[in-house]
Amino acid sequence: TEVQAVSDLGGSDTAFLHGSTSNDVFTGDYNSSQMETGDGFVMSADGFRFLYAYSEGYADGDPLLADRVYLYDSPGDDTFTSTPTLAKLNGSDYNMELASFRYVDVYSQNGGIDHANMFDSPGDDVYTATGPKPNTPNYAELRGDTFKVTAHTFRYTAASAAAGGYDLARLYDSPGEDTFEAAPTYGKLYGAGFYNRADYFDKVEAHGDAGGEDVVRLYDSAGDDELKAGGANDMTLIGSGFNISASNFQHVVAFADQGHDVATFYGTNGDDTFIGTPVYGKLTSGDRTFRAYGFDEVNAWGKGGNDKAYLKDSALADLFEARGSISNGDGDNAWARLSNEELDFLLWVANFEEVHAESTSSGDRADIGPEVDFVFLTGIWEDI
Repeated sequence: TEVQAVSDLGGSDTAFLHGSTSNDVFTGDYNSSQMETGDGFVMSADGFRFLYAYSEGYADGDPLLADRVYLYDSPGDDTFTSTPTLAKLNGSDYNMELASFRYVDVYSQNGGIDHANMFDSPGDDVYTATGPKPNTPNYAELRGDTFKVTAHTFRYTAASAAAGGYDLARLYDSPGEDTFEAAPTYGKLYGAGFYNRADYFDKVEAHGDAGGEDVVRLYDSAGDDELKAGGANDMTLIGSGFNISASNFQHVVAFADQGHDVATFYGTNGDDTFIGTPVYGKLTSGDRTFRAYGFDEVNAWGKGGNDKAYLKDSALADLFEARGSISNGDGDNAWARLSNEELDFLLWVANFEEVHAESTSSGDRADIGPEVDFVFLTGIWEDI
């Protein structure tokens, strides 16, 4: 059985389509729509300004057979908004609203600057968003126990996880040069042709596996946070109520200005260089860099290769300390640190073949153990 309604004489006409208790499929765009029920009934509504479609439930059994929606954009600028029980697609001259469908797929393929906004459930949800790759269009998907919403090839996507549960966001780059920016309440990954954002997720992961010279920019919370970066080119920023991680990015830059924040860098089997000042710490490993600005403590661990550290003093009287021997094979216990309690900064390094400490102001003191064989001092240091 098939029923068709057409609105072509003008006015702001409205259509209401109701599904069955079987597994139904709704397909619609800015000009036409169709509901096909599981028991063979077909309803069509074409040319309506407003369209509302309702799922009346689906049959028991395989959830993959549950009610589905397929939506397509207009040539203009469109906005898609979804919750676990409601999906809306709006443009300049049409509005579609669909209720209680389990699976929703929406496509941006007809032009315009389109936005997709998704909102989570009170349960544990997962948001996955990708950048475009050759022969693989980008998409963003938010899913929970009772729903899955997927936005295909949208220029802008965003997901919000403020409803509760433990929510995870996974963001993936493109082959071009992309930027991942994150703070305790959000993470966003963007590049040429895409922009994917995650708000209020408990954990945000960014993956830079597709290539390009990608950059990470991180911002701390008001509390005490911990940054770890380097080594296998992974990094994490963790604080109260949030967990941010990124892997396979070329450059990491982290900024801290509140709380007592600690950054720890890890070297590689190659030749690494660490530069530490009262303002920032920077580890360079081949063509990759890791920087931390404004952290109260910055630590750096060497590994293999010929690693070098350069520690630079402040304008006040600082304390330099060193212990251990790099030549005895116990590099993890060969450490040096530069600190100033008044300025509340500490630079600490271990397992570096060379540590260069520079004094540019009066009052700097040095406390170096007799076994130390890796320290090189420049400037005027007072022995302790």
